[in-house]
Formats: sequence, C-alpha cells, structure tokens
Amino acid sequence: MRISPEARAGHISVTSYFSTLNVPANSAFRRGFRSCFGEEEEPGVYSEVCYSQVHMFAGAVRQAGSDETDALLSALSGAVLKGPAGDLFLRLHVHGVLSKPIRLFGVLAALTTAISLSRHESRLNKRVKSLDETLKARRKIERAVQILAESRSLSETEAYKRIRERSMQSKESIASISDAIIAAHEI
Repeated sequence: MRISPEARAGHISVTSYFSTLNVPANSAFRRGFRSCFGEEEEPGVYSEVCYSQVHMFAGAVRQAGSDETDALLSALSGAVLKGPAGDLFLRLHVHGVLSKPIRLFGVLAALTTAISLSRHESRLNKRVKSLDETLKARRKIERAVQILAESRSLSETEAYKRIRERSMQSKESIASISDAIIAAHEI
C-alpha cells in the first residue's frame, strides 16, 4: 500500500531500513529489486534482510570454499558486508542476538538471555577453576605418596595413610603436607 506524500507529511517513522537511503549499496539493491519485481515496486525491511543474509552466506561459502559449519563460521567471523542499509557483521561467541526489525520484546529477550548465559558461564568458570585446583593438589599428593613410599620402603597405601594421619593431627590439608614432603625431598 502506498501513502501519498501529503498524507505522510509530519509523520516520523523508525525502521532498520528505508529504501530511500542514498548510499551506493542501496542504489544497486533497489535497481536489482526493481528489475525483478517491477519499476514501481520498492524493497522493504524483509527483502533487505533476506538479501543481506543470503549475500553474507554466499560470501562466506566463497571464502571458505566449503559449506561445512566450522569453515563458514571462520569465514563469517569478522567479515563485513556492505549491505543496502549499511555495514553488516557477525561476531562469534556472543550472548544475544537482535534481529531486524528491532522490537522491544526482542531486545528484552536478548538481554535476559545474555544475562542468564553470562551467569551460567561465570558458574562454569568457577567450577573449572575449582576442578583445576583439585587436580593440581591431587598430582602433588601422588608425588608426595611416591616420595614417601620410596624413601621409607612403604606401600603407596601406607604412605598415603601416614600423610592423611599427619594432616588430621596438624589440622592442615593433605595438599599442604604433600607440599612439605616434596619441598623436603628437593633439598
């Protein structure tokens, strides 16, 4: 539906794409659109979005030389498409997506998702750090058990038992006792 210029006078519109944008990429897009759909037709938001996404995908396939997901993601990361509405780019590892046309609900959903994913990632990072520290402590304990077993002619079970008993008596962690055994052995 077309609205006459008189009826549009004084109205303000907000959208992610206007076919009247005066940039070279949009002029080329409009010429191509009109040659396909008629000289009187104007492209809208959805035709611009489809056009841009298809061209971005095609450029990634050309650059990657493949349609495999990892190759495409690598090609798309940091790529810039001079689209009819301006530069488009894709960033990997983001926590939210806003699509065109931008709507309040979409912004709220993206923010909620981003906050939730950020919190989840933070919890996972803390867990990884904790597991890493546990693994490092376990390696020290194994080394201390080995040193004690060899130096005192004990079985590994008996050596670990002595380290554990010493830990309980001194109220220090088994890892701290193991550090002391390793340090004493290295002198």
